[in-house]
Amino acid sequence: MPWSNDMNKVWVPDFVAAQTGIQRVLEVGVGFGDMGKSLRDRFPELHLRGIEVWEPYLRDPRFVRPSPYDEGIRVADVREAEDGWWDEIDLTIWIDGPEHLELGEAQEQLHRLRRLSRIGVLVSTPLGLLPQDAFESNEFERHCSTWTHDTWRCLFPDALRVDGDHQTECRWLPPESQA
Repeated sequence: MPWSNDMNKVWVPDFVAAQTGIQRVLEVGVGFGDMGKSLRDRFPELHLRGIEVWEPYLRDPRFVRPSPYDEGIRVADVREAEDGWWDEIDLTIWIDGPEHLELGEAQEQLHRLRRLSRIGVLVSTPLGLLPQDAFESNEFERHCSTWTHDTWRCLFPDALRVDGDHQTECRWLPPESQA
């Protein structure tokens, strides 16, 4: 969905606060921008970039105004966005996103984001089978993969669990060069 749940709007800023040296953050899948707003409210000096595949979200009256993102938001599919656009990113945030790709595609993109992020990637997925169809004509909202604790352990054995409950898994993936 194009918004973050309340749990995510707490643990993500808390994680950022616990790190040192985070100045530039990329959010993949900004939706209506509420995660960016949570970060901007807590860290006004943070440089936020965003990428969103579904441009209608950015025009929607539910989108956070003024936009919390610096330099606007790149309208692109993360699988097709060129690497140079997000040079010098400290941390990438991809909350409730990988499940919208096939498992192999999500794994490939998470590895790519790890290589491009100095501190790593914060990521969350629903746990287990959670069917979801298109939302308001957005086919990108359809769930295409199922994530479990075993999926995370198998695909990313170095990923650290940072939060979650019985429905959601929240992980920090260290940068690929340190993995």
